[in-house]
Amino acid sequence: MDDSDKARIRATSDIAFGQMYRLECMLAIAANPTEQFSLSSLADELRLRPSQIQVAFKALVDTGLLAPVPTSDHRRKGYRVNGESAALRWAEELEARSLAMK
Repeated sequence: MDDSDKARIRATSDIAFGQMYRLECMLAIAANPTEQFSLSSLADELRLRPSQIQVAFKALVDTGLLAPVPTSDHRRKGYRVNGESAALRWAEELEARSLAMK
C-alpha cells in the first residue's frame, strides 16, 4: 500500500470513526484474525508508534472486538479477535470503497 492509499484509508477512518488510525488497525487485525496482538506488535506491523494507535486500539478492546488473552510476557497484554466480526468485514468494505475513489 503506497502513501496515497494510506492517506485515503486514514481519511475514511477519520470520517467513519473520528480517528485516523482505527481503520488501519481493523484491517491489520482482519488480515490475521487468529493471531494474538498487543498494542506494540500492532503498531510495529503498521510501522507506527504505539502512541499513534493507542486510542484506536483501546476503542477496539472497549467495544469487545478484541478480547484479552493470557501471555507469557507479563509486561504486555495480549488480545485476539473476539469471535466472528461483521465489523472487520465492514472495515474491508470501507477499504475497498476508499481505494476505489482514486
